[in-house]
Amino acid sequence: PKWSMFVSTVNIACQFFFDWLFIVKVQTGIVGCAYANLIGNLAVSSIAMIFYSNKNREIHFVRPHKKIAELFKKICRYGRMQAFTSLAISLSSYVNNTVQLSIGGEEVVAAFTIVSNVVFMFMNSFFGLIGSTSPIASYAYGEKNPKKLVRIMKQTIILMSVLVVFIISLILTGKRLFIALYLTETSSQHLRQMVSRGLSIYPLALVVFGYNVYVQDILNVLGRHRVSLFLSLMENVVFQNLAAILLPGLFGVEAIWFVFIACESAAFLFTLYF
Repeated sequence: PKWSMFVSTVNIACQFFFDWLFIVKVQTGIVGCAYANLIGNLAVSSIAMIFYSNKNREIHFVRPHKKIAELFKKICRYGRMQAFTSLAISLSSYVNNTVQLSIGGEEVVAAFTIVSNVVFMFMNSFFGLIGSTSPIASYAYGEKNPKKLVRIMKQTIILMSVLVVFIISLILTGKRLFIALYLTETSSQHLRQMVSRGLSIYPLALVVFGYNVYVQDILNVLGRHRVSLFLSLMENVVFQNLAAILLPGLFGVEAIWFVFIACESAAFLFTLYF
């Protein structure tokens, strides 16, 4: 977990610095953002290569497995949920942007992007918590230690519940600060109002979001890959895109702030069932 936090910090620091360098100083525009993203990920990969090259560590690089095809098959089976989720999120982003452009133009897309960026900045804490506890849960499952597994799951859920309350409170009380970070005095009043409204509604989806993601991850740990993949499909493709298309079409621009809530709430019903 400490190394995970370290590499995440390096990645974020690289992206902050190189975003500023390329966009503000070198003035490469949005292409600079892509370069910053690339450098951040290369930094993480480099640290990982150094980490796993140390033969004194419990997990390190060794000679290729003799049954490489069988190993690759297992890697694909365990990793398909994460790969599918990433692809689904990309598709949903495209659908969201297309719908928002059609109903309100670039100003609506700008407002939604600001709000989602602020919320996603804090959503990363959920991924950090899940990413650091899941390997421990996986190890407990592998050594057939159900008491340890249940304890880790309980601790994760309690920490996540505390995070939910803290993050939502922070976003709601810090609205003016976040608006000031993204918008200048010359920005339109309408845009400011939309962002303020969005920051009051959009973060409420976090009440169930973390639990949805955690259950998908823990089912993957327990070998229930198909169920995990099904939940990811329902959340990130079916519910997300249906909500993004139907709600603004029925209720107008204001409904874009309720898309995330509707999607996660519907997914949470399936999460509870499984």
